[in-house]
Parts: sequence; structure tokens; C-alpha cells
Amino acid sequence: MTTHPKLPRAEWLASRARILGCAASVVHDAEYRIMLLRTSSGAWQWPGGGHDEGEDLWQTAVRETYSGSAQAGQQPGRVRLVT
Repeated sequence: MTTHPKLPRAEWLASRARILGCAASVVHDAEYRIMLLRTSSGAWQWPGGGHDEGEDLWQTAVRETYSGSAQAGQQPGRVRLVT
């Protein structure tokens, strides 16, 4: 846990930037079945997550898609951007 040596935790957290970059992707197979991942709480979600420093959101989406696919025991094919 990260803390500031001179501020109480709540005050330190309140002083932090509240901008978080994240990305998600909608992935389907050849039969157009959508890939969803089950969370530890039992909810379903699209593959996605927070971006790493130096990444753009496209790189985040691709990385998280491959990570989620491996978690689901699948290997995605070619990843394409559709806007």
C-alpha cells in the first residue's frame, strides 16, 4: 500500500489525480459469440483493464484482450480496430 509520509491516508488519496486510462474490447469468434470473462465476484465483463505507463489505449486493449483470452483458455486470432 502506498502512503504519503506526512499526510493521513484519506487526505493523501484525496490529493491524487483522478484520471485513469483504461480500455476494453468486444471480441467474438467465427460464430459471433461474444467473449466475456467471469470476475472473482461472479460478474461477467468484457476483457479490459488499466493502461500501463507509455501505452496508448489501443495497446492497452490488445494487451488486455490477449491476457483475458489466456485466462479463458483461448488464443485470439488477428486483432483489428473497428470504430
